[in-house]
This record gives sequence, structure tokens and C-alpha cells, in this order.
Amino acid sequence: MKKKQNSNQVMPFIPINNGNKKKLMDKHSAVNAYVIVKAVDDEVYFAYPEDIIPASNGQKITDLLIHCRNQDEVDFIELKGANISCNGQDNPFEQIRRTINAMRDSEDLRDIVTGKGQKYAFIVSPERQAIPKNISTPKRVLWKTLKAIGSEGSQDELIKMVKMVPKVNCMDKTKPQLICSNDFPLEMPFQ
Repeated sequence: MKKKQNSNQVMPFIPINNGNKKKLMDKHSAVNAYVIVKAVDDEVYFAYPEDIIPASNGQKITDLLIHCRNQDEVDFIELKGANISCNGQDNPFEQIRRTINAMRDSEDLRDIVTGKGQKYAFIVSPERQAIPKNISTPKRVLWKTLKAIGSEGSQDELIKMVKMVPKVNCMDKTKPQLICSNDFPLEMPFQ
């Protein structure tokens, strides 16, 4: 899907065909962070927010954006290493929140993020995931931002920590930490 942003720009949303899996990586990752997603609907697209959001003034934004048009669902995915920091520019909760705010402020992107559907935040790490102890305040601030744009649910329902591993037997969507693999990828739409 290539949607006109204005007369000179194109928004590069890339389709993921229904039933297909796709390994999505951070273009700039030094830790080779990735997530495997599987489209379970016909209208699932992904984009790199840095390609569609106007200059972020040096502020870090999230790595991936998934838009499930039929469900009007938007998924913000931040890829991290094994150790997640809640300090400074690398705070994944703040990166997602900044992305939401930048999209809300953009006339061309506002409708995507303020639609009636659910919005989810995923913080993904490879192999192991050290979740910091000081997570409650940044997580609560992000949750309030998600609620302000129309999402319904508790913090643990809307914000998921995801660990990507080589092999797992199943995935339980009800837990705050999801464990995914190539056999059990993150399914989109998530709801």
C-alpha cells in the first residue's frame, strides 16, 4: 500500500499477505533485534516510522509500526537487546509514546493513530529479556497515552514484553510477557 502523503511524498506501508510470516528487523540495530510477525487478516501493513514521521528533532522513535486496516488496529513495536533501559533516549516506553505523539501531530498520520480500533505496544528482545525494576512509571505513562487515543484494556493487555526465542511450544496472549518463535510468531492483528 502506497498512500499519498502530499504531492511529493509517499508513505511506505508494505503489505504482509494473509497467512505469511515476516521477519522484521531494526534497520540500525547493533544487536540484530528482530520480531517475526504473521498476518492473520487481508489488510496488514508495516512501516518504519522513521520513513513516515517528519523529522523527530533527534528524538528516538519506535522501530516498527503495523497497521491492520480491517480491524483499525495499530501496533507499535520497539526492538531492544536483552537489557532494557528505562532511562534517557533508549527508554522503549518513551520511544513508543513519542511516536504516537508525532503521529497525532501529523495531519497526514493522525487518522491512523486516532482511529477507533485498538492500539498495542510491544517491546521485543532476542533470546532473553531483562525487564528493569523501574518499569511501572514509564509503562503507566505509555498506557495512559494508549488510552487517550482510544485503546481499551489494562496495562498488561495493551503493553506486551516479547521475547523472541528459537523454539517455543505455544504462546499465551493473556500473559504480560509473550514468548514467540518462528513456529509461534506474533500474530497481527493481535486482538
